[in-house]
Amino acid sequence: VDGREAKILDANMFFSAIAVAPGGHEVKFVYDPLSLKIGAGISIISALCCVLCFLKWGGQRESNP
Repeated sequence: VDGREAKILDANMFFSAIAVAPGGHEVKFVYDPLSLKIGAGISIISALCCVLCFLKWGGQRESNP
């Protein structure tokens, strides 16, 4: 809230809320888990491996005499 961390509360069991004083405020919820970064890294590496394998072996065809 306004550039400072605030305690996140549960609201209606499925939502998140914070307590603020009356007036205008800037509220920012940030979701930045390490698991998301690790998963993205693994996905990028896997996609690059697939592209490299296709470039190396994808255009080759076996010839049948």
